[in-house]
Amino acid sequence: MYCVPCEGIFTVIPGGVLSLEVRWIIPGVLAPEMLEWFGSAAASEILRDVYLLDRIGPDVAIKVRAGSQLDVKVSAGRPGVVTTPGGTHGRLGWWRTWSFPLRAVPE
Repeated sequence: MYCVPCEGIFTVIPGGVLSLEVRWIIPGVLAPEMLEWFGSAAASEILRDVYLLDRIGPDVAIKVRAGSQLDVKVSAGRPGVVTTPGGTHGRLGWWRTWSFPLRAVPE
């Protein structure tokens, strides 16, 4: 279980999926060194996510993942930094995620 602050009180939310993530936001095409470092995972999928920019707080993220689900993510800690062979740095983050499917809406 994880406790989420909510207007001065704490609400316990059971479940969710715990993951360790690292993200790099780099404009343009990835350098060959980075593609090699990621291996087959680099080409496995490209997802278009839409994030809520007016965040609830620094430790909560809300997004629509690939147009098909709503994800609510709460930070569960930041254990360090990863550096690629090309020298790019990315912060590691533990996140607990709750996902909710979105129904297709006719145009």
